[in-house]
Amino acid sequence: MKNKKLKGVKIINKMLEDQSKHLKELEPIIPFKKHKIKKIAKIKNSSDYKNYLKSKHWYKRRKLYWEKHKRICFCCKHYADNLHHRSYANLYKEKDNDFVPLCKNCHKKVHILIKEKNIKLSIAHYCLINKNYK
Repeated sequence: MKNKKLKGVKIINKMLEDQSKHLKELEPIIPFKKHKIKKIAKIKNSSDYKNYLKSKHWYKRRKLYWEKHKRICFCCKHYADNLHHRSYANLYKEKDNDFVPLCKNCHKKVHILIKEKNIKLSIAHYCLINKNYK
């Protein structure tokens, strides 16, 4: 039992090492230009989040990100269609390192890991890279 726990700890430590490497790759070269937001609404449910993704703020923020970064999937290195949030803590005031660029296929897989395997949002894409989710 202890060996399994140690193996799990080693896997998580390896994932955290990989995460720090990838974060450095994703750090913005140009400082983030903040959008003025009159009122910061809290996301209470999935329909709020869907509305946020349809907002002008999100459109501008996503566009700004793609102007500074290549459209390469974090997991498989194919063309990235989606910007995936690492967490929802900074909605409306996201920085570039709050996002992970993903292709459609990897984006679907990440959400499957989150929903079906109960993997945390912040590390699901690393699990996909390391194939450590079975």
